[in-house]
Amino acid sequence: MFNKVNLIKDLLVASTNYLILKLLVELDGNISLRYFSDEVYKIYQFEDELFITINYIIFFIVTFIFVTKLIVKNIGLNITSNFSNYTLIFFIYSSCLLISLLFLRIFDIERLFLLIYILLIPIVDIFIEKYLNVRSSLFSVFIVFTLTYLLFQFTNDNELNELFASEETIEDIQDEENHSNVETKVISEFDLSTEYRFTRTEICCDQIGYYEAGGKSLGYFELIDDKLLHVTGNGIFTLYDIEKIIEKVSQIPKILETNFFDIVKNPFIKNLENWESTKDILIMKNEIFVSYVEEASSDCTNVQILKAELNLETLYFEKFFEYDECAQRGVSPYNAHQSGGKLLMFDDKTIAFTTGDFRRYGKSQDPESLFGKILLINIETKQYEFLSTGHRNPQGLSKTNNSEYLISTEHGPKGGDEINIIEIGKENNFGWPISSYGDHYDGLNKPEAPLNKSHTALGFREPAWYFSRYQSDIHGISDIEINYFNEENSFFIGTLKAGLLYEIKADLENNTITNIETFKIGDRIRDIIFYEKKNSYIFLLEEWPAFGVLQLKENDIMELPYMLPNT
Repeated sequence: MFNKVNLIKDLLVASTNYLILKLLVELDGNISLRYFSDEVYKIYQFEDELFITINYIIFFIVTFIFVTKLIVKNIGLNITSNFSNYTLIFFIYSSCLLISLLFLRIFDIERLFLLIYILLIPIVDIFIEKYLNVRSSLFSVFIVFTLTYLLFQFTNDNELNELFASEETIEDIQDEENHSNVETKVISEFDLSTEYRFTRTEICCDQIGYYEAGGKSLGYFELIDDKLLHVTGNGIFTLYDIEKIIEKVSQIPKILETNFFDIVKNPFIKNLENWESTKDILIMKNEIFVSYVEEASSDCTNVQILKAELNLETLYFEKFFEYDECAQRGVSPYNAHQSGGKLLMFDDKTIAFTTGDFRRYGKSQDPESLFGKILLINIETKQYEFLSTGHRNPQGLSKTNNSEYLISTEHGPKGGDEINIIEIGKENNFGWPISSYGDHYDGLNKPEAPLNKSHTALGFREPAWYFSRYQSDIHGISDIEINYFNEENSFFIGTLKAGLLYEIKADLENNTITNIETFKIGDRIRDIIFYEKKNSYIFLLEEWPAFGVLQLKENDIMELPYMLPNT
């Protein structure tokens, strides 16, 4: 048995342990519970009953260490009498932590943070046990709990969560001269699975990496024969030789001259600290279409489309699709994250175009509003019709092997990212914001956006899949592309915050996802495209920034260790 003094000190050590581990996890910013949740789900379909968060995981680890220490003390070992016992304490903390991470299948925490934790915590433990008295320990418990509470408030803040979840904040950090002087460079190559191999090639420039730039999108790309056209989030158009990317040959990209900023009215696309950016790029009938967040009127935004005749030297844009409806920046709620903007060639005369609701909750269900919809736009007449409604922020859209269906991916609220199968020629209302399996980031009830946990009961189409059944943490589902490696209705789906790639199989007729495989990329996947000539997928990875190449493995390729950038 332990006296009150020892118990108070043990509680202080445990609470300090929680605070430090929580802080390191927040600093890491890339922890996924996907693998553990996958394994649990294989045993039993918990659905919403399984509510796993990083906070619960940290509490589990801290409790495991706390109980282990009590057991060690109970068998008569004095583990905190002086610093000569540092090795034993270090062993307890390190072994408990590593056992916990292995059990929970958490493999993506930065090794530097692990090292800091297992070296620092034993010192803190010894200091508390050896040098603090009851009064100072009680005061310290109060301080630690206060700091923990403040940390929770900070990390649960609505805007901070959504910053890491999916989209954009920004400053002007890019110029054309940088692009024209920096060569591409292969920085890692590794086996993603027994079937796939992945290569990462660094591109210009470090300043436009997602976190370095403060959160602005790295942009989007499109194929032009054997060239890859990349438009950055702030409107710089660069051209790469795709054969060199796949063959791992260095190159300096070509910068295209454009009148982009002569046409675009929104000053925040190019510079200033703002989330607004380009949204997608599409090549169709020798024309290039670019979607972006526009300022339709003073301080009032929507998402529009420009077009230009395809030219590998100079692009002269003109307005293609514009409209007056907009969301006022200064009127809450407003969020330029939720703007959609995905472009897809529907047929030889029609573009499919997604729009978000800009957090104007009433727009998605308003038949008079263009917000929160997927539109079909005739490229000759510019007339449009709604393909589907009831969307929050659809940013991925792909054709399927069945011409009667499209498939989309959508950023939901917390724990509500969706995969939606769209039946062409039928009414497709996916229910936002009346129905959603996620919850508002701020945790508040909103009468205008009740997020009912059923779609069918209220006359809406159910998502084929939603991700809250696996994890409640933010992971930011992004682009979707048909999987040509597989003859079935299989697709690759990228994520942002989680750095994961999913390979899914869909039963289109029954509106279900029949299988999901998970691969750890370790980077934010903004865009995916297939290059048929080399049977390769190209990824736009916005954290470094870099291009990724996914290929089927060849038997004679020797596995290489994963390498960090610039090593």
